[in-house]
Amino acid sequence: MNSKAVDIRYHISERVVYHVPEKSIDPADMRGGIQILINSDRLNSFIDENIVDFGQDWYPKYIGNYIRTDLVELISITTDIASGDIDIYEPIKLTFGSTIVYLLLEPVAPQQLRVAIRTRPQRLNSMNQLLVVPESARGYLVDRCTFCHAVSDAGNRYLDEINSVNLLGNEVLVEEFEDAVTELDEAIEDCEQTPPEMKSLDE
Repeated sequence: MNSKAVDIRYHISERVVYHVPEKSIDPADMRGGIQILINSDRLNSFIDENIVDFGQDWYPKYIGNYIRTDLVELISITTDIASGDIDIYEPIKLTFGSTIVYLLLEPVAPQQLRVAIRTRPQRLNSMNQLLVVPESARGYLVDRCTFCHAVSDAGNRYLDEINSVNLLGNEVLVEEFEDAVTELDEAIEDCEQTPPEMKSLDE
């Protein structure tokens, strides 16, 4: 089976700029979201998404809220996937802050990963009823290590971006992010040799 291309993108919508001699940015205040493309098809696609007011200029083409927090969680989970620590048929949910959307990641074979987007149940009378398109809800099968590389690429791009601006405080958050990216990159080096296992029914 031909491996599908995976591209992870992010969007930073707001930056709180402090009025100091040199304008500085607190990484904790960066707002924005994540976009996942499978063979150039946007995974986070929703029915009638253009007629619903989501209150954020990036949503739902990019999902999430606080971009650093969401990326750290995605990187952490991906590190476990690259290390083979997530068993075959063990679904992992990644929520995006207070949004109703979550990412579903599930190894289905030693080198295949199912990637899907779902929404949590909503009140039926909600004006913002959000339904994922069937293809995204069902999910796509991608190469496990290809997905991990795509997450690493996004993490490194984000790290380069925040290191290119003046930071005001919270440098520890940048260090924590850098450590997370480094851990993922190290796990990717052995990704092909660390496939997930099938958990025994007796365990």
